[in-house]
Amino acid sequence: MVIQESKKDSNVVTFVTPNISYFTEQKYLTDAEMAFLFRLSTVLDAENCINREGNQYLTQSKLAQRLEMSRETTNRLIGALERKGLLKKETNNNANSKTAQYKVFVNPNILFYGETSCAVPLFIKHLFAEPVRNSIMDKLPFKV
Repeated sequence: MVIQESKKDSNVVTFVTPNISYFTEQKYLTDAEMAFLFRLSTVLDAENCINREGNQYLTQSKLAQRLEMSRETTNRLIGALERKGLLKKETNNNANSKTAQYKVFVNPNILFYGETSCAVPLFIKHLFAEPVRNSIMDKLPFKV
């Protein structure tokens, strides 16, 4: 039997374990929020965006379907993680859409697409550079 090497690049999402350990010690995240972040790792793209398929940004309803969760739970967890500084929503100004669409990005200080922190696009680093008004996020042991 011969094993062929795949020429296709693998999608790699890196969890920033010192920060996850810190969040656990500080009891900063609920079990549901931690599980949700783990699920988000399966849909993250190269710009640390969680709700894009191709050039289209998914509504939270479609994202919930993709994650096999209820829309209400998805919306609640996105809101909670956004308030904690781990997600950032930006309005996608698409004149052709009748429903509000948001780009939802994950803070690269918790997880990011790529094998090294160097792979995080600069604009994502800047997106999360503004300080969050809580001491836990200010004292992260590792900053991307």
